[in-house]
Amino acid sequence: GQGHRLAGPVGKYGSSGLISSFPVPCDPPATLVLRHRHREVEPPDSSLLRSMGAAIWPASVASLALIAQDPALREIAAKGGSMLELGSGHGLSGLACALLPGWRRAVISDKSNPIVELIGDNISRNLPSLPPPPRLPGAARAL
Repeated sequence: GQGHRLAGPVGKYGSSGLISSFPVPCDPPATLVLRHRHREVEPPDSSLLRSMGAAIWPASVASLALIAQDPALREIAAKGGSMLELGSGHGLSGLACALLPGWRRAVISDKSNPIVELIGDNISRNLPSLPPPPRLPGAARAL
């Protein structure tokens, strides 16, 4: 990420972490803002500190360009496909996919309640950057 700042306790699980910005080289360029785990700022009893899914891994940052520029993924999105990310952790990759216009449905998921709460927080932070859902009867954004 580029800029970092401390997050105060958030949500039912009281996790804090860092807020970081991640540029996504899509068209048009975008920046995703995520709350994530950081061992130096989490209290010892934090649910985020115990979860590997809340950590920002180098591979997830490196994958942003691949996701944003993959022609096959862009085509699936443009045709109104659906996207499901399982075990998404903080949701960085799923949110990068959701930036591609045309998805009928984009679902970002995890099995851990504290991580699901983190995903919801990160979706809320980035919702204004996401393209609107298609204007199809029955279409919904399941973020």
